[in-house]
Amino acid sequence: MRKQRGITLIALVITIIVLLILAGVSISMLSGENGILSQVESAKTKTEGSSVEETIKLGLASGFNEEGQYQPELIKQNLESSLNISSEDIIDNEDGTLVVKYDDYEYYVDVDNKSIQKVVPLSSITIENYGDYINYNVDLGIGNVFENELSEKYDWRIFYRDESGNIYIIAEDYVPNTNELLIEAMSKADMTSNASYPYSAYWANGTTFSRTGSASISEEIAKKYMLEWRLNNPTSENANMKVVASLLDTDAWKGFATGVSGAEATGAPTLEMYIKSWNAKQYTQVYCNNSTTTGYYVDVVEPPLTAYVNMAGTTGFSDTLYYPHTAMYNKCAGYWIASPSASREAQILSVNREGYIGNKNYYTSSYGVRPVVCIPAETSGCLSKDGSWTITE
Repeated sequence: MRKQRGITLIALVITIIVLLILAGVSISMLSGENGILSQVESAKTKTEGSSVEETIKLGLASGFNEEGQYQPELIKQNLESSLNISSEDIIDNEDGTLVVKYDDYEYYVDVDNKSIQKVVPLSSITIENYGDYINYNVDLGIGNVFENELSEKYDWRIFYRDESGNIYIIAEDYVPNTNELLIEAMSKADMTSNASYPYSAYWANGTTFSRTGSASISEEIAKKYMLEWRLNNPTSENANMKVVASLLDTDAWKGFATGVSGAEATGAPTLEMYIKSWNAKQYTQVYCNNSTTTGYYVDVVEPPLTAYVNMAGTTGFSDTLYYPHTAMYNKCAGYWIASPSASREAQILSVNREGYIGNKNYYTSSYGVRPVVCIPAETSGCLSKDGSWTITE
């Protein structure tokens, strides 16, 4: 009798399982995060972007007369025709730059340099951009501090991005006390300066404080700028908080927040914001203790029980975003941090050129300020080819 041959149930199940696995792998290769379809779409987007940029460049090239003079109206007409857009899609900033809207994107065009960058929300900035220079329109009169092209052109750098997407930028160096904006801010913030110390900005006399302490700082500002100690001590009236309140008075420092809708400024970052920015860059981790009744402790161990910590020798000590100078600079030893010290009365926190983050008497004349500006998350900008950011709104 002839044997019957066929597929056993086990073999059939195994075959089905193998086919399912192969199907899953194929689908993953096609539609996964790095799949073929995603890569094709990415390549398509890049190609379309390059095509748009080339079209804009052609429109620019034909927008100058025989004498080489820029003709805005001619350039607009060329771009309208070549991109098939309306005049409303082209914004002339009247400073040699244009913003061109095309296919749900915006392009920032520097006519003179014929450079074109796609505009993105500044909220897309990541940790990798901390320290980048930004073309913010408030001139601090700092000069070329670090002797490089970007330091010569710009006075501000990206310091931190919060969970809401707000961007905080910081003066790249101590602000000279001859700066008109600083003079105005100091007059409102109970601060003074010493002509013998070019960057001095401090509090000479505790009896002149016009702020009551914690009550002078709203919960909104405390949360936004990460001053958790204020939330834990809402009624504190110690001198430490009176000077911190002057640094976080956005009205006193509003002169530094001009030119960007919704921006606001303070006289310094808080300790918690400083630590958030520092730790994000994977330097030696720093911690703070805000459970005291006087102010903050800070250290590289938890829980901190010391008034200061020395970061000299760490990788971050060479990062000019945090330590613009590691030696005395024009009689300036460091800058203030807008947080009270737990050490004792009459002390707030500071960053010292030798590497210390910690307590300092608020009447020390060899310390200055590095104002911080908060730029709203909805603000737009672009990353230029030189590595700096331009705000386009």
